[in-house]
Amino acid sequence: MKRALVSAAAAVLCMAGLARAADFSLSQGQVYSRKAGNVTLHDYVTNTGGAAQIVETDRLVVFDVPGNAPQNNEFKALVESLGKPVEAVIISHAHEHHWLGADALFPGVRIYSLEAGAINGKEGMKALEAARAAMGEEMIPYGSVPEVEQLSAGQRVFGGVEYMFTSLPDLGATVIALPAEKMAMVHHLGYVGVHVPMPPFEARLAQMKKLQSEGFTWFAAGHGVPSESPLFISRVAEYYAFVDKAVKEAGSPEKAREMIVAQYPDYGLVPLLDVFLPMLTDK
Repeated sequence: MKRALVSAAAAVLCMAGLARAADFSLSQGQVYSRKAGNVTLHDYVTNTGGAAQIVETDRLVVFDVPGNAPQNNEFKALVESLGKPVEAVIISHAHEHHWLGADALFPGVRIYSLEAGAINGKEGMKALEAARAAMGEEMIPYGSVPEVEQLSAGQRVFGGVEYMFTSLPDLGATVIALPAEKMAMVHHLGYVGVHVPMPPFEARLAQMKKLQSEGFTWFAAGHGVPSESPLFISRVAEYYAFVDKAVKEAGSPEKAREMIVAQYPDYGLVPLLDVFLPMLTDK
């Protein structure tokens, strides 16, 4: 139950819509921004859970794209509204809903990922074709796979900002940290506002608590909404505990789904429960 769990949900995520923007004149998305010194992290979040980030200084570094044409186009409008050059695009991991159309949105900009090999070539084209078949050309009009440069784990500077890239293969997770600004993108460790219950719960919580103990004060994720790290961890822990309780008490994935949706009626990505809960009940 590692990265394959989320792969099964990729098409659902790509098809997700967007909520009305609160701070920017987008019709389909909402933006959360966090400033630390001269660095601002903008988190563009869809109402059903997709997310992509922009780190702004005198330049921009883009982290992921929303994944389908309507969302991508609005995200590009947000990037352009900042009026600064894009120095690089970083793809957090190889699931296609994080990179579909990245090369079309940012032509000529260098694209990097810790998982470049799983995006480039035949693997990426296979994922692109599957997305087009599932959602149609209007949603996925892209005919190419981004050419992605391999990024090594460890320290790297982009746009004048130092990042620490950490891969956690046992959890299928990636952490992209801004050590000086004490902000972190915690991919596949936990989510707030969406149904993505990825086991093992305690191991994922432990990684986030470790970051908090190191002084990180703001968490963003690849899906759902960002927040102060104590609140983020608390809400994820509460959600994981309830999912675990529901799975143990329900007796079936269907009953567990009913219990979880009733407890968290405002959470998006409800269809993903149909992916994860059978796996959790079969443990």
